[in-house]
Amino acid sequence: MSNEAQAEAAGKPGFSILSNEKLLQLYRTMLECRALGELAPVASSFAGREAVVVGAARDLLPTDSLAAAPGDLFAGYLRNRTLGQPLEGLFSGTAQPSMAAQLKRALSAAAGGKKSGSGRIAAAFATGDLSGAIWSKAVARADGEGLPILFICQAPHNSQSGRIPVIPVDGHDAVAVYRVATEAITHARKGNGATIIECIFDAGGEADALRRMEEYLTRKSLFRAAWKRKIAAEFAARLGEALSRQAC
Repeated sequence: MSNEAQAEAAGKPGFSILSNEKLLQLYRTMLECRALGELAPVASSFAGREAVVVGAARDLLPTDSLAAAPGDLFAGYLRNRTLGQPLEGLFSGTAQPSMAAQLKRALSAAAGGKKSGSGRIAAAFATGDLSGAIWSKAVARADGEGLPILFICQAPHNSQSGRIPVIPVDGHDAVAVYRVATEAITHARKGNGATIIECIFDAGGEADALRRMEEYLTRKSLFRAAWKRKIAAEFAARLGEALSRQAC
């Protein structure tokens, strides 16, 4: 079986070792996010930062909760993908819940997971830091109640986090984000509370997360340009079909 085929069949959620198959899974999902941002009728401001969402959310389970900023196509796609929902659901035109409403739901889900001992967790993506009122309250509640939730922020975290560990990571490096997120997910599922993942981006110019991942795969002799073209073409076809169904 080829590496590409193995990538489709491998990878149980929660594994902490990055096999070649997992690396290819991460890359494929990043490439799909990039295509989504380029081809979708709704403009996305998250291009180049696929590593954050894919690295942090790729192994969430259908029973987990994910809170994302309205308009974040990448997180929406990961959420739909995890739940097995159709692609056209991203473009239904239905107003998305506010960030405050999503945070409330995520915190409630995390509290439910803790109470039941089921291992269910939540993840919440912030487009900036966590200094805003709704985020500060969410972090304070997670800290006070020891909730199993990941806060993923895309700016240096400067607010108080109490006992919650803060882990900085290169926001352009999907492998680094995935490793940190896997550790945080395991930490949460074991009942050890929340983690703040602080994604740092180069101030001198936006590095391309997809290109960074391609360079990493090339060093491991895993990258194939033909496979990249195949993935992009297949996803473009899926997206086209989804948009056609949504328009009907």
